[in-house]
Amino acid sequence: MYQILQFSDPHFGAVNLKQAEAAVAMANELAPDLMLLPGDFTMRARKREMKAAKAWLCKLPTPQFTLPGNHDVPLLNQPIDRFFSPFRRYKKYINVELEPTMDLPCGRLLGFNSSTPFGLHIDWSRGFLSPFQGQRIETGFEGNHGYNIVAFHHPLHRKNESSRVLISPVGLIKKSLAMGKVDIVFAGHFHQSYVGVIELNHQNRNLIVSQASTVCSRRTKGEAAGFHLIRLSEVKVEILRFKWENSEFKHDMTYEFEKKAERWTQLY
Repeated sequence: MYQILQFSDPHFGAVNLKQAEAAVAMANELAPDLMLLPGDFTMRARKREMKAAKAWLCKLPTPQFTLPGNHDVPLLNQPIDRFFSPFRRYKKYINVELEPTMDLPCGRLLGFNSSTPFGLHIDWSRGFLSPFQGQRIETGFEGNHGYNIVAFHHPLHRKNESSRVLISPVGLIKKSLAMGKVDIVFAGHFHQSYVGVIELNHQNRNLIVSQASTVCSRRTKGEAAGFHLIRLSEVKVEILRFKWENSEFKHDMTYEFEKKAERWTQLY
């Protein structure tokens, strides 16, 4: 069994230090095979925030798979960097690669930078993938015989009661995910946990979504801080949700999935 620990949106600059320390202790206790951290390490990509995030990462297990979030790009506090070198500090302190690839014993993991420093839209926090990135999803798993896994910062799915903006263009992204025969998508951004199977509306394919809450930010969005532990075996996927309760992280929910005839079914 291969274990991935998903920590998202720590937001140094608006961090709950007690939760940050507890998350480190839990990560080392769980001893995952991989740490997956899909962005928003900081609030405004300030140097002190990046240094704090880096120090925190150094306490976590390795290997680590990281992606930038929209908050890892400077806002108007660093206007030159915002427009001309938006990921300079992320590359210096977190990871020189913005879109890493990792071959795992059980499959392949492709990362995508969905954060844009500016655009024609009013909300610069929105997430986008380009046609080139879509093509990478479709062709990036050639030769892989295990799980096809994709990660980006911005969510592919929202809860029914939410009106928050999904990664764009969501229809074309879903088509690329279907063409690439993707099994699992990881994301963060909303600070709200979601685990489930979603339809891609192309080639009769679906996939598992694991969108984690913030692991240790004070900027909660209607639910407690938390994280996911993903267990991959040859026959099924288990996702364990942990939430902050009574000053500690506790396991409160387990989701289980199995694949039959190229389609995923949630068992519980």
